[in-house]
Amino acid sequence: MRNFDFCGKWKQIFALPVALIIAGIVLFFVMGLNIGVDFSGGSLIYAEIGSGKFEVDDIRSIVGEYTSNAVVSYSGDNNMGVDIRLGGTDDANEIQDKIIADLKEKYEMGDDKFDVEYVGPTIGKSLLINASLALAIAFVLMLAYIWFRFELASGVVALIGIVHDVLIMFVFTILFRIQINTPFIAALLTIVGYSINNTIIIFDRIRSNRQKMSGDVSLNEIVNTSIRETLNRSVNTTITTLIALVVLFVLGVESIKTFTLPIIIGVIAGFFSSVFIAGPLWVLMTKNKKDKAKAVKL
Repeated sequence: MRNFDFCGKWKQIFALPVALIIAGIVLFFVMGLNIGVDFSGGSLIYAEIGSGKFEVDDIRSIVGEYTSNAVVSYSGDNNMGVDIRLGGTDDANEIQDKIIADLKEKYEMGDDKFDVEYVGPTIGKSLLINASLALAIAFVLMLAYIWFRFELASGVVALIGIVHDVLIMFVFTILFRIQINTPFIAALLTIVGYSINNTIIIFDRIRSNRQKMSGDVSLNEIVNTSIRETLNRSVNTTITTLIALVVLFVLGVESIKTFTLPIIIGVIAGFFSSVFIAGPLWVLMTKNKKDKAKAVKL
């Protein structure tokens, strides 16, 4: 990596995320999004089985016989019960009755051990609107901050990097059938805040090197040098973050996994965009601006 030409290889570098995003668009039309109960509406079954009397994987096997659009997790003090979130479908009531009947038979439970609630999509839609508004405000404020601290081109490139990270998250969300629910929205907003950090540090180093590296040094060399100088920090930050996230994903319950897997994908995408995309894209935008200025003078 010490001798890698980040700016000179921009076409090859950009080809990978472009190919992934195109593949994601195709997957979206073929497979669609896995919308969770929080947004689609559905039912929530709570079954009080008793602590130590069941394994959540056994419940998932029972539920999996009837539907793949469900989230099963421990619930209650000392994991006394289980929450089963079922997405809204035409045969939702029939699926719900079959699951309850199987649980009654397997664990010898009575009707008093079950509680069923119906979840409407209204709250989820409100949350989605609020999340979209928060994202838009964050984009505007980040653009204004980076424009003030560096320049407009840096702000635009930083936002393009964030959009890249979010799109890559959605590609793998579709591929792995990750549910779009409230934990996913929280993960999305987390990545928006996280991914900007490495990019700002690289831009700060570019600004510093532009002042130090005078003479006939090209923008390509300035940016390549800046990326190399910050590479160890970017790698170390990403690895330490991933270690914590992977441990959470492996050892956490289902709801934690739903939150951590998108973040793991986003952190990797954020590393790629800050190291391989932000600098070369800034060079392209800056050169294009200078070329236009020269043409106006001529």
